[in-house]
Amino acid sequence: MWAYYNVPQRGVDSVLGIIALGATIGLIAGINRKSLNGLRIIGTIAVLIIPLFVFPFVFNITYASTDASGKPVTNTLLPYFSPLWHSSTTMLHQGGDGDWNIGSGINWWMPGLQWFNENTNKQDIVLTWWDYGHWITPIAERPVLIDNLQAIHWQLQEVARFFTLYQTEDEAMKLVREYPNTKYIVIDYTLIGKNHALRFIAQGNLSKQEDKKYEEWLKNPENPNKNALGVCGFSGKVDTVEKSSAGGNEEVSKLYFYCSYPPNKTQRLDYIGIIVFDIAKRNVNINTPDNSQIYVKKISVWGLTNQERPGGGPIPTEEMSLDDWKKNHNGSLLGIQSFGDVISCVMRDDVSGTVCGLPMFREFVYAPNKFQNHMFTKLYLGEHADSYAHQGLCNAEWCKNPSERLKNWKLVWDNNYGYIRIWKLAMQCEKDNDCDTTSQYCDETKHCVDKKKEKETCTNNTECASGICENNACRKEHLKADGEQCKISSECLSNNCLNNVCVKTSCLMKYNISEDAVAFYHTDWCPHCQKMKPLVQNLTNQGYKFLSVEAEKEPENVKIVNDCFSNVIDTKQGYPQFGCAANGKSKVGEFMSIEDMQKFADECKESAKK
Repeated sequence: MWAYYNVPQRGVDSVLGIIALGATIGLIAGINRKSLNGLRIIGTIAVLIIPLFVFPFVFNITYASTDASGKPVTNTLLPYFSPLWHSSTTMLHQGGDGDWNIGSGINWWMPGLQWFNENTNKQDIVLTWWDYGHWITPIAERPVLIDNLQAIHWQLQEVARFFTLYQTEDEAMKLVREYPNTKYIVIDYTLIGKNHALRFIAQGNLSKQEDKKYEEWLKNPENPNKNALGVCGFSGKVDTVEKSSAGGNEEVSKLYFYCSYPPNKTQRLDYIGIIVFDIAKRNVNINTPDNSQIYVKKISVWGLTNQERPGGGPIPTEEMSLDDWKKNHNGSLLGIQSFGDVISCVMRDDVSGTVCGLPMFREFVYAPNKFQNHMFTKLYLGEHADSYAHQGLCNAEWCKNPSERLKNWKLVWDNNYGYIRIWKLAMQCEKDNDCDTTSQYCDETKHCVDKKKEKETCTNNTECASGICENNACRKEHLKADGEQCKISSECLSNNCLNNVCVKTSCLMKYNISEDAVAFYHTDWCPHCQKMKPLVQNLTNQGYKFLSVEAEKEPENVKIVNDCFSNVIDTKQGYPQFGCAANGKSKVGEFMSIEDMQKFADECKESAKK
């Protein structure tokens, strides 16, 4: 009964088929000999048919990627599972699927699972919610702390408490210390929707599993343990023209976000019902209308009362300013993406073919009271805390004071727009000697991290396990000096092999390409690439240098990328990509704005001068 009321519905679904099979076998075993003769045919049919509905069938699961030449390919994984009767193996193949239409959850998980497989040790334990263990174990081939088949009820509750109960990192780290090989945490977007389940389990009383009154209390909608994070989804905008405080008029977009709340009438008083952002566009120069300032003019909030509408749902409070709301409420509004990126996305009228159509770019999350300090909030929603603190939206102490943020975890993978994020256990440091210098160094974020392997990007010898960092990459041995024999440019310290001899002339110069050129690796069928092309053209018109590399149509430029940009452009990573050979920096995916792209190009230009 505890599981029925405390675990997500899909978790219960995943074992229903096995329960049904066991019950059927038990019934057949209990039939006496005389009755069995009369039911022989029915029993035989049942025994033959039921397993078809219970046991999974092997099938091909596919996901898309690109090959070494950049062409799209479809990958197939075997074996994997599909049930004839859906609920018996729901979690085996659906654990991370979202309810929104951006494709299968497994497609969003695959790059992260592949990263685990290629960049972690086989004995490293992954800490996540139990729904995803059946993907991590067979595909990433890494052990998990809990999954559907091996989670003991108290262990499940401890993981739920790690994410949604403990108020300090020190409390949460007790669980990690109990399992010394726990090295990684992975969270995905769907855990926001499941937050109420984790919170409910975290506060359950395991000693009362057989108590009937406790069962009734669990089902009561007024149960105070049914609270969760509030999701504030974009619901529409209204464009107006208003007077500007600086004189004249300004365009104002009113952006409406409606928020979810718990069923408990008392607890919902702590939640935001509606929040509206007035975003103003002020013209700086009437002769250049595109040269404008966009700023937050006003933030309005409607709370919730304990009174019900005739048709159901709570009656909202009167409109109030954000400052007035904060006088009587302790909570923080955060997001998976930065505040500016979410606002920029929802202001667009057409988001087709862009990341702005994804819910990670169209939602805020409200964390009331103690929810502000949960590990889930600090990890998954804390990556862009500064942008929310700047607007007065995040009130938690850790949000306003960076020194109070997580000290033991470093974000190591965030390559699909925040749908999945992976953190590694990494102690804070001030200098290299604070770490185990035989295998770690203190990085720019002040975390002890593992030294890098061959070909990984580096800035100094200390970062490399080999102790050799040359041309911004870790090497097993030193590169060849000028005058030594070579076959390809990457063998040379000068990064230029001319007539099979290393020479001082740079790799780009032999192709008559400027040192500050940014490589733009793309293809004509990629919608994100198409979105980047006007920005590249705009900056080119301003004098910035770009090397266009269309994978299937510009083989000569692909050769240049392989020769001179091999440290920054990985053709296996997909499209679009940007790389600068001068500073060894790269960008996988689209830039959110032309300003971001220009900043990347400026850094490349400065490095080329040096």
